Amino acid sequence: MTRQLQITTTASRPTRIAEFDGIRAFAILMIMTCHVSYGLQPNSPVGQYLGGTFNFVFFIMSALLAGLSAKPAVAEGARKYMGRRLLRIVPDLWLFLTAYLIVALACGMQMPPKAVAMNYAMLGWFAKLPHIGHLWFVTMIMMCYAMFFLLNRFRHSSFAKIIFTVVCVTGQVALERIGMPGYMFLILLVCGFVYLYAQHIVMYAFDCQRYIYIYIIALAVNGLFLWMLYRNVVSIGHLPYYYISCVCGILAIVSLFAAFRNVKIGKIVLLISALSYQLYLVHHPLCNLSIYKPVVEKPYLAVILVYVLSFVLAWLLKSATDSIVKLTRK
Repeated sequence: MTRQLQITTTASRPTRIAEFDGIRAFAILMIMTCHVSYGLQPNSPVGQYLGGTFNFVFFIMSALLAGLSAKPAVAEGARKYMGRRLLRIVPDLWLFLTAYLIVALACGMQMPPKAVAMNYAMLGWFAKLPHIGHLWFVTMIMMCYAMFFLLNRFRHSSFAKIIFTVVCVTGQVALERIGMPGYMFLILLVCGFVYLYAQHIVMYAFDCQRYIYIYIIALAVNGLFLWMLYRNVVSIGHLPYYYISCVCGILAIVSLFAAFRNVKIGKIVLLISALSYQLYLVHHPLCNLSIYKPVVEKPYLAVILVYVLSFVLAWLLKSATDSIVKLTRK
């Protein structure tokens, strides 16, 4: 039997929908598989498909949750608003960065001080460090949080929404032409409107009775995207790739939402969901499969090690940061 809409609100987690935990757990496993695919085959079409699609899933899910838990603009100042979100991101990021830098320096890797400082400042997108270029995600999510705050101030202004749309569309084209990541503005545009209309989106999703058509469309579009990647019809780094990734990400969310409405969310899925941010941080350096050659010869054993080590390190990271945060509050 299909579940009814159940939203749990707590002080530590303002909005919780069981189906979202399932989507988040599935998405982080796909992101990990993306980078494992790159470890097995550089520029893997499967990796490009999974990375593009499920990075959008994470951003859109963040926008949905932020929109569902949004408070009136007058109820929260910028400092308090951003402070709460920084507290969710910074402790894990800094602890991960510190541990990674210690190991990297011990292995003789060069770490430019400026790039190190920018990564601690959550600007890793603009100064990538070896093997942890995935921290661009942190930069992007903080940009989204800042945008959510501004949009909340002007959520009832049609003129502000028009200006926001024009800026995002123009920004995509401008950055693409000068060789910079135009998809930054695509993410902002999509997440901005998802944030503004989160309540309507979720209620429509629960009322929808035609999921079979969505499954068919999702299968067709995602299959076409994968075929295009294998045929080099689209390539990562250009806007057409990100437009299709965005569509696939939206369809993936709707399809998974429907699937998890009819499946009990078990403890393992909840655990993976709870560790999703930590898993995202720790797994990327582990996907360089060459580091496992002294230990195992078979590639599939190295892949298993990636997943096992990622979960162990993610759990340790979350436990450590939770302890540190508790101590600082005393």
